[in-house]
Amino acid sequence: MITFKISLLLLLFSFSSFTLGQVNPNSQVSSKIYNIPNYVYPCTRMLTNNGVAGCTSKAGGNDGAIFLIDSDASLDNLISGPSQPDKIILALDPDYFNKSIIEKVNSKSFEGILVLTDKPQSYAYSPDIAYPNKAFGLYPNSNFTWNTLGDGLSELSFNYPIFAIDTNTSIEIRQYGESNRNGLYPKHGAQLISFMQAIMTSESCLHRGFCAPMGGLSSWATFSPSITSAQPILMVIVPMDTTAFFHDMAIGAQSNTYASVVLTSIMRSLSMVDQSTWNMQVVFAVFNGERWGYLGSTKFVNDIVNFKCSEYYDDTNTTCSSPFNSDLAFMNISLSNIQAILELNQIGNPLTTNAKQQLLFAINQVNPNSPQSTIRSNIMSVSDRLNLSVGCQVATDVPELPPSSSMSFLKVSPNIDHAVITDHFGAYTNNFYNSHQDTSSNVNQQILQDTITLFATVIDQMAGGKNNITVDTTFMNDIFSCLTQSFSCDYVERLLPVYPYDTYPSFYSSVYGTAPTAQLLTIQAQFFHNLFINLTNSVVGDVCSNSKSCPSSDYSCIGSRCRISNTHYHEAVSLAFTFDGSTGNFRVTNTTYPTYTESNWDYTQVKFFLVDSKKSEIIFLIVGIIEFLSTVAILIFSRNYLSKRYKLL
Repeated sequence: MITFKISLLLLLFSFSSFTLGQVNPNSQVSSKIYNIPNYVYPCTRMLTNNGVAGCTSKAGGNDGAIFLIDSDASLDNLISGPSQPDKIILALDPDYFNKSIIEKVNSKSFEGILVLTDKPQSYAYSPDIAYPNKAFGLYPNSNFTWNTLGDGLSELSFNYPIFAIDTNTSIEIRQYGESNRNGLYPKHGAQLISFMQAIMTSESCLHRGFCAPMGGLSSWATFSPSITSAQPILMVIVPMDTTAFFHDMAIGAQSNTYASVVLTSIMRSLSMVDQSTWNMQVVFAVFNGERWGYLGSTKFVNDIVNFKCSEYYDDTNTTCSSPFNSDLAFMNISLSNIQAILELNQIGNPLTTNAKQQLLFAINQVNPNSPQSTIRSNIMSVSDRLNLSVGCQVATDVPELPPSSSMSFLKVSPNIDHAVITDHFGAYTNNFYNSHQDTSSNVNQQILQDTITLFATVIDQMAGGKNNITVDTTFMNDIFSCLTQSFSCDYVERLLPVYPYDTYPSFYSSVYGTAPTAQLLTIQAQFFHNLFINLTNSVVGDVCSNSKSCPSSDYSCIGSRCRISNTHYHEAVSLAFTFDGSTGNFRVTNTTYPTYTESNWDYTQVKFFLVDSKKSEIIFLIVGIIEFLSTVAILIFSRNYLSKRYKLL
């Protein structure tokens, strides 16, 4: 009798172990059931003090059979056809991903959306709003429309998950959807997991520790060994970050990344010229968090005007303990000493031409008809003098300054001479502003060298130089490829301590961090900082493995060499937030500034699996039950037979 009970228990244990193996995502059985792609790009949840935007799944994920929408007929079949017998996950062809389509499918029942990326969108489209950052710029009450293609999809809230899928997996999903549409079995299903912890508002989720403020770290640098008040400052700036509906696919080639390529290539060119006649200090800066209300530029301006350190970390006076700030080099910059600002904004694809058939950049100013503008006259004189494929023209008919980082400076000091350079005269000509479709194919690489020559010459001339500019085309092409196509160029390998897991070049800012002493340093922000050091270093020392192996804290180990450079990080975080040391959380204390936060999550994942017909599943269940009962019957029969034959049993 004891032997029989043990045998039965072993049988039940084996059966339960098999069953648990099917649901445990970490088991070997699970890996055989699910096909899990390596690269998926979730829509995440964003919050402000006004509410929620973005996506979330259920706590355990959402699953269903894949339903492909790749034509008007397939869309009509979902909207007007018979109700689907099973739960479904929509797979949208790129041409069927926009606000209008999403609003249509929202009338039906489905579990989530997969957006395919195996071909480009065939029409111009932006998921952003018509006037980005309007509330935080110079014209909060403006009626002007900059982003005419924007439908505001990114501002909506969805109680289901939405993922974009890499190109190769998209091809497979399209095949899965076609197979399901043809009624073939087994069906192909998907499970989408992207549960977001935060709900309601930024204030409530920060209180619970379920979200973090948007932001990151900006970088600024100068060729000057130190910043002094003896010479005026020319600021040359670019917004570092961009965004998209799928944050991790935010290349932003035309939105800002092309300008970053131009800026760093200008720095490379100017590092090779004679700067002995310069009578201005040129400060280069890339500001992070600009897409969330000019976070980096606003924090930079506020700090150089208002920051006071009440307690230094040590006698070097380079770090402040209260309020915490890890790098106080910005205190050498006075706002009154900034004589001019040159901002390179959307400059990747100029379309307007002049009589000489030059492609024209727009010179945007608050008052373009003002007779006194040194920066404008310098730009125009260089543009007229050089025989290039590109030139400049004052945007006299544009009623406002375009959304730009320069606004942060002008709100505090309106009289700073400035020029915001764009490829558009008035409304954006960017066909994919803040979309994951804003890739290298959206910009004009052919004019890159002439663009660098033009603005490097402008900067050199304004600073007091008379140099002939030479463009390092090898550097230019490498950086262009690295920032707009694949984040895997030689400079990534040499300048970063860790090779990126995903080489998709996203310039989404991410979050600032959980505390001033626990800031998140993205690999992209670190790359710009290290590249700035590499381009502006005044001293190159010994070979090193890390900065601790260099002679002093003045050095940084970049590219396996100890280097001294006047390059610095600067916090990019909204002035709306104050860190509460007693609770360890940020609080919203000033709602006149942006209150953007991003929700926490455990992990995001997409799984594909096969689903057989209900008839087949019933047959398998019945066969399984019969097999189980047969096994029990055999055990009982064996026990009775053996008990009679062998009395010991």
